[in-house]
This record gives sequence, C-alpha cells and structure tokens, in this order.
Amino acid sequence: MNKLKTVGIVDPIGLTSVNGINLSGKSTLVQGLGIAALYIEGFVFTDMSAIFKWHRDPANKSPFMEAAIIAKQLQEDTGKLAPDGLTIDCFVFFISWVKKTNGKIRHICISGLPRTAYQLLEVMGMFPKMRMAYIYCAPEVLEENRLNRIKRGEGRIDDSPETFKDRCSLFYDTTFAEVIGPFEKAYKNSKRFIQINYSANLESKLLALTYFMDIKLEERCSLRGQIQGKDTLVKKFIEHIEKPPKATHAESIAKPDWPKAIISPWLPSPALIAQVQATV
Repeated sequence: MNKLKTVGIVDPIGLTSVNGINLSGKSTLVQGLGIAALYIEGFVFTDMSAIFKWHRDPANKSPFMEAAIIAKQLQEDTGKLAPDGLTIDCFVFFISWVKKTNGKIRHICISGLPRTAYQLLEVMGMFPKMRMAYIYCAPEVLEENRLNRIKRGEGRIDDSPETFKDRCSLFYDTTFAEVIGPFEKAYKNSKRFIQINYSANLESKLLALTYFMDIKLEERCSLRGQIQGKDTLVKKFIEHIEKPPKATHAESIAKPDWPKAIISPWLPSPALIAQVQATV
C-alpha cells in the first residue's frame, strides 16, 4: 500500500535519492541544491538525519519522538541503522507535515534513504519513478575525511575507529548490496541511476544532479543559474565547503548555521543573518 495515500497525499511527487557511504558528502549536496532553489516552489531538500532530529524535538509533538530518541542512541552506541519500520514511518509523517503546513509538494531530494532492501521497496511503492544518485568515495578518502572532521572539532560519537569501521562494513553489506547495486543494475540504462565521483568539485557535482533530476526545464535552469552565478548564496556555500573562510568579513557563513532540512523557497531569516555576523 502506498503509505503517502494513507495520510492524504495523493499528488504525484518526484523523488531523488542521493545515496552513499558516511562522509561521502551526500547531505552536503542536498543542502547545496536546497540553497540554490530560491526561486522554485514545492521542493523539499532534506536527509533522514534531519528528519529523525525533527521527530526528537518535543516542540513538534511527534508520535515517534521516544522511538527516534532510542534509535539515535542505538546508532551512537553500535553504528547500527534505525529500524526499517520506524525509518519509513518517520519519513512519511514528516512529508505529510510538510504537505499540511506548506501546501503542494512537487519534488523531494533526500539523502540517507533508502538504506535497506525493505526501505527500497517501500520508497519505490510511494515513488515508482524515483531516481538514485550514488556518490562514490574511495576508502582512503573516507578515512581522511573522518580524521579531518575530528580535527575541525566536528567529530561525532560514531567517529571512533571501531564504530566507523563497522558503519563502513554495514554500508557495503547492506546499502550497497541490497539497494545501490540492484537499483543500478535495473535502471542504469533508463536515466534513473547515476554515479558521481566524490573527488569532483562541489559545483560540478551539484550541476550533475540538476541535469539528472526529473524536474521541469525552467526549474533546472533556475538551479543551474544559482549554482553558476556570481555572488549567489549557494556560491558562498560552495566556497565555504571547499575553502572554509577564516571569518574575516560579515559575509562568511559558518557551517553550523546552514539548515539541514530546507523547504523551498528558502531565504536566510534576519535572525540567521545576525547569528552569522556575530560569529565573524
């Protein structure tokens, strides 16, 4: 059964899954696209981590709050994925909330979903024409990224060598074996699957996704215009990711200030701008 229909969402919605191993930059790509979508209505750019975080926030009164909190602790302690049923339920509930509060949804771009065969079948049941972009990252680069994240003071509990190794094994044994591999085999010749190399620069990767997504021509042109334009917000985001600023001027954007979940059209609020300026 299409779970979106059970919560009253019957509009045809497109979905692009940006998949890859931890530290491959998949969520950064989704963030970048969201920031580029200033003039596109009805797009949702998010990842499952942001969705689980939304459910854990008491202010949102989610019926899955306690389960999401336990799943977070499980991930930090063991590196294991959240249960399949909880993942799908949290995703559907969040999308239904977006629909209720923001109106029509045209397209969803998400990282971190699907991660298992069960999730793949559930997502394809809701989005029969879904597309998947796989961000390939060499193992030695992943380890370098892990160490750099720790050096920047952004390390997580699951960045320990043992847990990180377990998460990598889990990705190849589960997500790659059950989701990415089979999806590529089935759809690589039908323009529904693309592999993007992590080593490419961020602008090139974002442009590749705009060509790949099943969206209207004018939406594609709008995204590309923002990504390739001068002094756009997404340009500042790209510059920050590839050449982190030393906070020498008010336009420097601190990474923690970029929202993880973006519902377009999105513009920085006065409070956000003030917060950014206060950090430089």
